[in-house]
Formats: sequence, C-alpha cells, structure tokens
Amino acid sequence: MFGVAALLLASAAAALAPPAHAVKPTAQGWWRTSINVLGIDLTALIDPSTVDVPADGLLVMGGQAANQPQAIAAVAYTVDGDVAGPLRLLPHAATATVPGSGAMACPLDNPTFKAVQGGLIADAPKYDCLGAVTATVDATDAYVFDVTTLVRDNVVAVAILPTSTTSRIVFAAPADDSLPVRLLAPEPVAAAPAPAPAAADAAAAGVAPITGQVEAATIAAPSNQNAPAAVASPAPALATVAASASPPSRGSAGRAFALLALALVAGLAWTLTGRRAASRP
Repeated sequence: MFGVAALLLASAAAALAPPAHAVKPTAQGWWRTSINVLGIDLTALIDPSTVDVPADGLLVMGGQAANQPQAIAAVAYTVDGDVAGPLRLLPHAATATVPGSGAMACPLDNPTFKAVQGGLIADAPKYDCLGAVTATVDATDAYVFDVTTLVRDNVVAVAILPTSTTSRIVFAAPADDSLPVRLLAPEPVAAAPAPAPAAADAAAAGVAPITGQVEAATIAAPSNQNAPAAVASPAPALATVAASASPPSRGSAGRAFALLALALVAGLAWTLTGRRAASRP
C-alpha cells in the first residue's frame, strides 16, 4: 500500500516538474605549450600534434609530468536552473585520439575567459582541481562528466585536463545538447483577493462601493432636519406664572384700608370711654 502511494507521489512530482532540456556552451577553447626559437613561436610549424584538431574542436594532451599538461581545454555553460544530466564530450572521429586516454574536469577560478583555439597555455584560465570530477566513457565513446557539484552561481565553467602523461584526446565541438539542464519552475501568480461582502453586494446592486478614502469636504455638519428638537425655554412658563400672580386691584386695597381705619377708630373710642368712666367719682 505504502509502495503504491510512494510511486503515485513520485509520478505526480515528475509530471509537475519543469521539462529538462540541453544547452550549448557559452564559451570554449583550448591552449597548448609552445616551442620557442629565439623568441619565435614555432609550435604550429614544428609540433605536428595539433594538426588534426578541428577549428572548433578541443585538444587535451599530457606532458612530461602529470601536473604539466601539454594541452588543456575549457568550457563554460550558463545554467538557469538545475543540472539535469552529465556533461558529454565526444572525440572527433578523424583524429589521433589515444585509446584509453583519461580526462577530468576542474572548476575554473573565474568562469569568464577569452575563448581561444590553440592559444598559449600561459594564457589559459586558472583552475583548481580540488573536487575534480573524473570522466567515464560510455558506449558511444563519449566522455561523461558529472558536474552537478561544480555549479558556481548558475554557471558550469571547467577546465578539461588529461589524467596521465600519455593521454591525448581530440574532442569535437561540444554539441548543443552537451549539458542537460532543468529550468526553475516559475513562481505562481498570487490570486487577487476576493472583494468584501459589502463591496460585492454594492457591486451587484449597481452602487459604487465606498473605497475607504473619505475626502474632508464630504464630512459636512448635520442639517437642521436631522438635528434633535431644541428644549423649550422655561421663560414663557415663568412669565405665565408671574402674570397669573398679579398684585391685587386698587378696589380691594381701598376696602381693606377702610376696614383697618374703622378698627383703629373703634379701638380709640373704646379707650377714651373707659378712661372717662374711671375718672368720675
């Protein structure tokens, strides 16, 4: 059960993975030692070892010591993704390649170099063979290099060196499919956020939704129609009460004054009468 599930997952991942394709080198070249006589380079005239190298081919040849090759080559590839297979270089058919010759790939110190066919080895790009990759030979006699560990900043730039003093390989021009790569999958485009329910309802009703940017001019004071009713002033009620408590009329005041005067006169008369009676013998 688990084996079937793993197989299905692997199949799905392979189906979703970007397809692999191959690339050709962005630069290639080879360099050789020179034969100088009185400061004149006579290699092309005296050394017949380079006459069978095609104009766009590559020569790799051992020298007097393992660390002193007589000819080396270099290739560079731009990899926009991942390396999906080995680097394959085919020997040219009509050349004097020594059977059993070995080759290895060493990363270049600088991936940018001037492409030269048969330049002086002193001008060859510098390399470091720490972590070098030794080639194997497949059924088609192609030299196969696993360069997956030699990718530097999306570039595969390597020097091709002989592995022995007797090695001699004349490679044909690297093919357009000499290095398989797999492009990176494009990043998914983020989906647009769904509109808010209120905005969606407003759009369905044909009303322009509120964008949330309210201009200052649109914020107006509430109209008089919407203003709360003013509380009635108590002044009219007080005036009514004051009016109802008006002072007594002049007629009422006169009658009260007359009664008070009569009371005073009666009291005075009574007092005088009492005194007169008391004074008689």
